Amino acid sequence: ESPNAPGKRTRSVAMPASSGRARPRRRAARHRGYAQRREPDSAREGDPSSGAIASDSAGAIYGLHSVAADIQDDEHNTTRFLVMAREPIELECRTKRMITSFVFIVRNVPAALYKALGGFATAGVNVVKIESYMVEGSFSTVQFYVEAEGHPEEERVQIAIDELRFYCSHTQILGVYPAHPYRSLRC
Repeated sequence: ESPNAPGKRTRSVAMPASSGRARPRRRAARHRGYAQRREPDSAREGDPSSGAIASDSAGAIYGLHSVAADIQDDEHNTTRFLVMAREPIELECRTKRMITSFVFIVRNVPAALYKALGGFATAGVNVVKIESYMVEGSFSTVQFYVEAEGHPEEERVQIAIDELRFYCSHTQILGVYPAHPYRSLRC
């Protein structure tokens, strides 16, 4: 029997593989342990106890069959993907609800993050997402990924980003895109 045969039961999956952050801990714990971080094609390696936590489209790409759906810990969990291009792409349409994604590294001085983000509060720009990542394992260098409401051509967003740059050793706008209707933004 193929380890990836249709009809496989979740109880037969001892250790599901997961790439990225797709690791629902409570649900996986009920199904014999936590997910290991591996690529989805590792579920095809021939071990009948292996499985993968992945999207339906990833299953189709890797030839996998679904044994359980909607296994997220919280119903509101959403996986998002960013599409990157080497050169900027101008949008044909601009909506009132735009999101700007960017990364920055603050200088290693006291209150640098507080000061760097202060311009957003002062200019009335809502930061809707912020994540931090250590750079090369260093506690003294942290990169932040941010999503903020607005377009960099808007004066209030320009002011906020200018102030951000004053306190940072690196800033880079990754992209600007229309907010998905799923977001409940104030405009």
